Amino acid sequence: MRLARRVLALAAAALCLAAVASATVVDDPAAGPPSYTGADGYRYVLQTGLIGDMRTWQDAQSYCNGVSQAGHVSVLSSYKNPAFGDSVAAINALCVARRKTCWLMENTTAGAPDEKLCPLVTAAGDVVYQGCLQVVSFVCRSSVPVVTPAVPSPSPSPSPAPAPVPAPAYGPARSPSPSPSPSPSVPTYGGSDGSGTTDGVPNGPARQKSYNGRDGRTYTLFFLGAVRTYREARDYCSAAGLELSPYNVASLYAGDAAFAVKLLCARSTSTTCWLGEEPQAGLCPMLDALGDMHYQGCDQPLAFVCRTIQAQSDSSAAGDANPSAGSLAPVVEASRLGADGRHYTLYSGPGLARRFHRAALDYCTSIGQELSPYDDIDPANPTYFGDARNAVTQLCGSRKLTCWYLGISVGGLCNIYSGADNRGYLQGCSQRVSWVCRTRDAIAPATPAPSPSPSPSPSPSPDADSDDGPIPVLPSNVTTYTGPNDGRLYRLYAGDTRRNFTDAQAFCLSAGGALSPYNRANPVGDSVRAVRTLCGGARTTCWVNERTVTEHGDSFCPMVSQEVKAYWQGCSQRIHFVCRFGAR
Repeated sequence: MRLARRVLALAAAALCLAAVASATVVDDPAAGPPSYTGADGYRYVLQTGLIGDMRTWQDAQSYCNGVSQAGHVSVLSSYKNPAFGDSVAAINALCVARRKTCWLMENTTAGAPDEKLCPLVTAAGDVVYQGCLQVVSFVCRSSVPVVTPAVPSPSPSPSPAPAPVPAPAYGPARSPSPSPSPSPSVPTYGGSDGSGTTDGVPNGPARQKSYNGRDGRTYTLFFLGAVRTYREARDYCSAAGLELSPYNVASLYAGDAAFAVKLLCARSTSTTCWLGEEPQAGLCPMLDALGDMHYQGCDQPLAFVCRTIQAQSDSSAAGDANPSAGSLAPVVEASRLGADGRHYTLYSGPGLARRFHRAALDYCTSIGQELSPYDDIDPANPTYFGDARNAVTQLCGSRKLTCWYLGISVGGLCNIYSGADNRGYLQGCSQRVSWVCRTRDAIAPATPAPSPSPSPSPSPSPDADSDDGPIPVLPSNVTTYTGPNDGRLYRLYAGDTRRNFTDAQAFCLSAGGALSPYNRANPVGDSVRAVRTLCGGARTTCWVNERTVTEHGDSFCPMVSQEVKAYWQGCSQRIHFVCRFGAR
């Protein structure tokens, strides 16, 4: 065995020495991480993917030192300051072309007192300096050539390269002369109109800049000279009568938060920001320069976004389709004492007495109660669920009413109960419907619950809703799936290709395919597996080609959530979709 290994090692070494180097990119998941072999003979390997595959700046160096290439350790790759061999082309191919932010092995700089900032290249190809404790992608370079260069490296030119200009504490580094690199020397920050702004927000670093959201809130970025730790940022916003803006679009009433924070931090400034979500396991939420959410150590100084605190919603709140129409006082339609000892009250009445979801939630809070759930939104605390399902079914279902209920929001949509078919849906939050408030605690002893009858599915899904196990995250550069049984090509259209339901159908037809179906009870080819892989793997919502539903004159179209659960929602929203093409 030892002799065989030695023979294999000698054969591999002979192949490496016999090879003539030319710049090549290997991007085959089966062959390992993406790599780039430059004309200089050095190999560059990208380390990216899930958060567990990324590192802090110091850990990235240690990781590379532990990776052996051609029998030698690897090193964290530099980019331009200074360039080493094909490092510029390698970083452009592995990081910039893939829209990845990557650490660089270049000089650090000082930020606030006692603060070290580390170099990274953004997805736009700009070198910026940020907190060293965030976890991002990086590139390991072999410390010796792994193949023989086609032409021996010439002696260094007698004209010395200009000394690197010290980079500013924040923002892209500038060199005294134009770089021969094909990457842009002027930061783009995601702007495309050449006006120096992105969606009305000035590009580039600034101490403060703001965005006025359509949700009626003002979002303000605090950056240059104002970076703080997570708790300091949260306290700063609170002291100013504001709140640290959240980002997660799945949270109730994120409003314009996801768009605003990504615009202010990532798209127009290319910096990282703290987020207003709660810390988890001692780590705090932050947004990286690409607009992706992570949890990291709470004591690093980062930029942050404060937003105005929205007052109690009413008919004049942002998003009301007709603010001039006014509202009538809430009307108590009925009430009941639940088996859990809580008191449930139905509010309904004429149209103007009903409320949008946010206003219903605020009203319950204003009287010291809470909007009733319908499904168990906290499996870890089953007592919270109580008698909610029976109460909502009795109060709303027996009257064939549609009622808001408290549940997990998906894609900014709110949970609504339909008394017409006794099911839960996800729909737009700006419609006037009835709602149920309940007391936070029991006001009477709980009564034993009768033997429950089989409860209906909370979703109008046509699928069997079986659990096929976790769905792996889809790599950012993968958008297609070929069915192993039907041989068809399925393509996910994401990013800026969002369409409403009708336009998604038309788009697929114009491309020579059709909107993919998704029916677990009666699967068509590999469509179920394809939609799960593409939409579930990308953690996004998608239109699917199933029947539409009409209720009270309104049409609802079929889609799958990020968890690949089927729902019917308003057809005019613009979301992603999967087209199915003929067998190859």
